[in-house]
Parts: sequence; C-alpha cells; structure tokens
Amino acid sequence: MRKETDTKSLKKRLSNLASIIKVNEIINSTLNLKKLLTIIMEISKEVMRVEASSLMLKDEKTGELTYEIALGEKGKEIKKFRLKKGQGIAGWVAEKEKPLLIPEVKKDPRFNNQLDQSTGFKTKSILAVPMKVKGKVVGILEAINPCQPFGEEEVELFTTFANQSGIAIENARLHQFLLERQKVEEELRIARLIQNNLLPQKYPRVKGIQFWARNIPVAGISGDFYDFIELGKEQTGIVLGDICGKGIPAALFMAKTISDFKLVASPDKKPGKTMNAINKLLAESATLGLFVTLIYLLLDAKNRTLTYVNAGHPAPLIKRLGKVKLLEGEKGLPLGVSSDFSFKENKIKLRKGDLLFLYTDGLSEAKGKNGKRFSSEKILKLVNDAPNDAAGLGKEVLQKIKFFSQGKPASDDLTLVAIKVESQ
Repeated sequence: MRKETDTKSLKKRLSNLASIIKVNEIINSTLNLKKLLTIIMEISKEVMRVEASSLMLKDEKTGELTYEIALGEKGKEIKKFRLKKGQGIAGWVAEKEKPLLIPEVKKDPRFNNQLDQSTGFKTKSILAVPMKVKGKVVGILEAINPCQPFGEEEVELFTTFANQSGIAIENARLHQFLLERQKVEEELRIARLIQNNLLPQKYPRVKGIQFWARNIPVAGISGDFYDFIELGKEQTGIVLGDICGKGIPAALFMAKTISDFKLVASPDKKPGKTMNAINKLLAESATLGLFVTLIYLLLDAKNRTLTYVNAGHPAPLIKRLGKVKLLEGEKGLPLGVSSDFSFKENKIKLRKGDLLFLYTDGLSEAKGKNGKRFSSEKILKLVNDAPNDAAGLGKEVLQKIKFFSQGKPASDDLTLVAIKVESQ
C-alpha cells in the first residue's frame, strides 16, 4: 500500500514538473506585459484546476497591491480595488512574504469579502502565494476554489509557478521600460534636430564685423538659445536667451521666443519697443511659470553703434584697448514675468578692435571638482587674456571651462556669442 502511495506521489511530482516546464515556455513566449498577465492568470486556473485566479502587482511607490489585469464582465470593477500591505489575505501574504492556504475563507478573519460583494462571486477557498524576484515581492498570485482540496504539493507547485511568473513580469517590465526610453530618446533626438534648425545655420555677413557662437545643451535639448536677425543691409539684431526651465516645455518656450523675435523685430522699430512687444506676447502665453532672461543687441554697421536691452540676463562684456568691462546700464525683468513692464535702452559707440562677449549662466555656474563655480572674476580674466578675435575668444573659453570642470558633468546649458569690430 505504501509503495502504491509513493508511486502515485512520484507520478504527481513528475506531472507537476512537466507542468512547470510547459508553463515556463508559455509565460516566456511574450514580452507584452498586458498579454503576459492574462496568460499567467489563465494558466493558473488551468494548472491548479480552480474556479478562478487573481493576480495583483505591488505598487513600488505606495506598497499597495493592484489588479493590473482582470478578466470577465466585472473586470473594470475589480481593477478599482487596491489593498494596503497587511490588508486582506493578499496583503497578509505580501507583508509576511510566504504562501497562505485557507481551506475555508469564511472562518478566517483576514478574508476581505468586499470584492465578492462587488462582483457577486463566492470565494470558498484560497491559495495565495507571493511572486518573488531576487527575494523581493513584486506581486501576489491567488488560486481560488479548487476542484479538490489543496495539499503541500499544490502549494509547492503554485509557489514555483508564481516565482517563474514574477521573473517573466520583471523581464516584460524591463522590456517595456527600454521601449519607452527608446521612444523618448528618439523624440528628444527629433526635438534636438528641430531646435538646431531654429538656431542660425550661418553667421551674418557684415563688413568689418566678425561673429562666432556656440550652443551646448546639457541634455538632448536646450533651454538656451541665440539668434542673428538681419534687419536690412546695415542692421543686425543679436539675441541671447536662457529659459528658466528644462526639457520639452523649455524647448517649446524657446521656439516661441525665437519666432516672436523674427515676427516683431524690424529695422524701423527700436530695441526697447521690440522687447516690450515680445515681453507682452510671452507674458500672455507663458505657462508653468516659464520666463526667459535675455539680452537683445541692435548692431548698426553703418553708424558703428550698439543699442542693447537687458531682460534680467548676465551683462555682456566688452574688451577695448586691452581692458575688459561690463556693459551694465539699465536692466529689466526677465521676459514673460510682467506684461506691462517697460524696458530701457542702452547705447554705445563701437570702435575698431572692440570685442564683445555674451554668455548664459551655464558659464558662470560651471563647477570644478572641488565644487567651486567659475566666477565672474574668472570670466573677466579669461576674456582679458584670450585671443582678440571672435572665434579665438569663443574657443578659448570652451577650452578653459573644459579644463576647469575636469570631466565633471555640466549642470546647465551653455551658450556663448562673440562679436569683433575689425574696422571703423
């Protein structure tokens, strides 16, 4: 008699092993998370020979258990339920991290009949097991109302199946994450291409004037920008701005600012009035608290004058006769903060040999390995010691800031513009 019992037990174990191998093949046949969860539930019902099965995943942020997938007419209602750690049978299993077999749920105080009341289903017996990956519970699997009472072998079988399912779910999640990241990276690549096309593709051709500029984003897209606006043969508008914000919203705000400048700026409109009009447009359409620090320069090549308006941006530098100083003057609020703010103009006469340098705070806030910033004093000295041509100055700044950072990743976008007056 004992020999016959051992034989039956061995046959059952072999059958369970065959089921596990088959199940493993099936659940690893897809990386689609929704499809995988459905397969796991259907196989649970089939392999364990039960009336129903349920699958809950653990929310990493809240620790709650949620029904990510629910089959049948009451599926939508079931998906609304959330269990806290320790709540109900599934919550108890998640908290204790071990299987729980309850032959008669009505006799167990841990049983939460809220779901039964909502769906009309009658739960009689439950086997609940944790789905673990590397010792961490990722969800709970339940086999409900078996055709025959469960024993230790069924608990062992279902536990093995649950752990296999947990690994398959994590693989599917990772696959989904990689696909989403790939999609985001592709969107950022396209956004960066669009943004690059918004920046000038060539420098203005103005007799006796050199131009040089660079935009270096810290991420895929930049909140910094510059532009050269040709306002007839004799006048050139130079714009340098820094959006207060990051990512896609900042990039969209940057695109709007550039397009608004191209629309509003004109040869017969003074820089102050241009800035007032731009500010009004941006303030009326600004969302999420976005604004932009910006400096707008109008270079008159014929009269060799530079008129500039500063909207909360770091003051430009001018190198003249071997000395470097700030072009300070009147300074206004950032664009987009107050629609009725009136900007004041500043004007200087340009001389042969003048070298102008504009930058965003990605330069002054760059940090070295010791955590110290590239201060304003360092910028003044750098411009003073750098070559006396636009490209030479720009390249020297880039080289020095790279050496200063010593490989430390930049925390902000960097944009530089240099302008050299070669002749009267």
